[in-house]
Amino acid sequence: MRACVGGCSVEHMIEAGDDAALVDALGAARRQACICEARQLALIYQLYRRRRSEDPDDRQVVGARSQTLTELQPVLGQSRSRLGSRLRLAEALQTRLPRTWGLLAAGRIDEYTASVIVSELDKLADPDLIPVVERKLVDRLVPDTSGDPVVMVPPTQVGRWARALVAQVEPDQQEERFKKGFADRGVDVFGSGDGLADLVLHHSGAELEALSHRLSLIARQTGADDPRSMNQRRADVAVDLLLPPGDGRPGAVGWSGRAGQRDGAGADPDRCVRPSRTTTQRGTDTGVAGAPDRRRPVLDLVSDTDRPGREPAGPVHPVL
Repeated sequence: MRACVGGCSVEHMIEAGDDAALVDALGAARRQACICEARQLALIYQLYRRRRSEDPDDRQVVGARSQTLTELQPVLGQSRSRLGSRLRLAEALQTRLPRTWGLLAAGRIDEYTASVIVSELDKLADPDLIPVVERKLVDRLVPDTSGDPVVMVPPTQVGRWARALVAQVEPDQQEERFKKGFADRGVDVFGSGDGLADLVLHHSGAELEALSHRLSLIARQTGADDPRSMNQRRADVAVDLLLPPGDGRPGAVGWSGRAGQRDGAGADPDRCVRPSRTTTQRGTDTGVAGAPDRRRPVLDLVSDTDRPGREPAGPVHPVL
């Protein structure tokens, strides 16, 4: 079987086509791939419906969903977890989100974008609001009804729009989800096995954005001649704020606030904790005039309160 795009073989396009033709062929291939994904989802859901009709509750031996996944696994070569997610997606699209399904079946969005929409709209507590929110979202994704254009909005942006619409129609539920998630705040460390690890902080989005911005402000004080990248400087500043430099820990290096200068473990700790210039006081300016004073609490640097873990006041922005 020869691979064809738009009625022409790929080999012929590569040999005879110019750059514009290759780009057009890529767009056509992407659309055909989306259509193939929609066909797979339709067939998956149809197989599940047949197995469900053959599996009355009074004589159940193997569940219809489990039987469907068992049959699909050797055919599609995917894990049961992945197939289960695709089956739930197909069921949601064909039973609750016909407009989104129409975009996918026409090749205007891909399966991942459809899954993002389903994930956000599933948060609605009132099922009667699902078609209302879906209509608003689809109208925003495809403002031009003429022709059959492909949706050019990235999936991340689609998720933000859907999240904002959900919060708009159910603000109380949005606030409740935030409070429930905020109650599960915590810190986790995931080691990579090569001596490095990732520190994951689960907290309020607004406060973490402010914390990230503050790290960037402090990192810029090292000067333009600092050989480290901004990400490296931000990481070093975060560690130095929480762990005093030069305390004998393995690989400890402190930040003195001077351009491009790092203090080794044997450096004078007083030079590391004393700011080179006067630190801007909170509430009087928005910038950072000098190096961080290590004698001040970390929360005093990144927040407007000394009460750790406080719940932010005021409504939560829907995109956070």
